[in-house]
Amino acid sequence: MPVTGAPSKEQVFRDLYDAHWARVRRHVECQLENEADVDEVVNDVFAIAWQKFRPARPMGWPWLLRTADNLLRDRARHAAVEARSFESLVSVTAARARPMSPEDQVAFSEDLLVVEEAMRKLSHYERDVIALIQWREMSAVEAAKVLKSTPGAVRTALSRARSRLRRAMEKGGDDHDGS
Repeated sequence: MPVTGAPSKEQVFRDLYDAHWARVRRHVECQLENEADVDEVVNDVFAIAWQKFRPARPMGWPWLLRTADNLLRDRARHAAVEARSFESLVSVTAARARPMSPEDQVAFSEDLLVVEEAMRKLSHYERDVIALIQWREMSAVEAAKVLKSTPGAVRTALSRARSRLRRAMEKGGDDHDGS
């Protein structure tokens, strides 16, 4: 039973947030250029802090800094995987393609740009699902294990991602054909 007059968990956390939010934000801003990405990482830091928060032992600046750095490293790793996925798509497609005329090479390059742009519009989770199932040829069960998800969630994400890709690529193709 809480002691009368003792601050609530919410109040102690609010004090922690008020004391460190600006420092965490400045730290993340030094690592990321995009304002939305900065907001996302800072919000994630404090969401994780809230999940792990114990009023009797509130975490301090070093803990928040480590959490921000871990999130930034995860983001960088994910970006590297994404870049490798795009490179993989290009190399697999190029390896399967017949020799192309210069005009076909230009059209192929433009099509790849449309695919890349469409992939960027997917969520990180949807891109991971596409990469694992389409490019790595995993089953939904295998991909679910990698993503720490369920096969049903993976199948749903795959279906949505395919639909979103199809729409984005059709739009990109329409824009390209109209020029």
